[in-house]
Amino acid sequence: KLPVTYSDYAIWQRSWLKEEVLTSQLGYWKNYLSNIPEQIVLPYDYQRTKEMNYEGGNVSFELDQKIYQKLLEITDKTNTTMFMVLFGVINCLLHKYTRQEDIVIGTPIANRHYKETEGLIGFFVNTLALRSKIVQNSTFEDLLKHVKQSVLDGYDNQDIPFEYLVDKLNVERKLNVNPLFQVMLTFVKGEEAKNSFRDLEAI
Repeated sequence: KLPVTYSDYAIWQRSWLKEEVLTSQLGYWKNYLSNIPEQIVLPYDYQRTKEMNYEGGNVSFELDQKIYQKLLEITDKTNTTMFMVLFGVINCLLHKYTRQEDIVIGTPIANRHYKETEGLIGFFVNTLALRSKIVQNSTFEDLLKHVKQSVLDGYDNQDIPFEYLVDKLNVERKLNVNPLFQVMLTFVKGEEAKNSFRDLEAI
């Protein structure tokens, strides 16, 4: 028998969102995401439609084993995770094509960091908007230190629902642009994703 049910969790979350933890986490995100760029200016083939139609496609490819091994070496050297390294790589790539130095990327998080929720069936996934600032003439290792801290701080403040955060930040809503970020990185652990980098999604 499960110690709690999904409805118990929902009731707990509603009561929790009225307490001081909410104030603390909301304060963090307001400060962290203040003055972010309206959107990332990607070099699209076509102009944006007036409204998002959610049509899309997939491009899949596998990383060479040697490249994957080098990525592992970077994680060991910098005491980071594979997600952090790939997150840094994506930031470099986006900076190269957009020339923007302030980049926000979304990432889903399981949001099951409480032991009581581990066995529950239900949708707990939340979305984090993680920000990186590219400093001219800095090294990838410098960027990775910044990314690591940004990711860890985001995890510490992961409980506020993304929709609630967007509402509280008073972000201007547009029918054809996702709020806060337009690029999302999804990282899937497991053997089936070990050598692939196919979970990069443009929103």
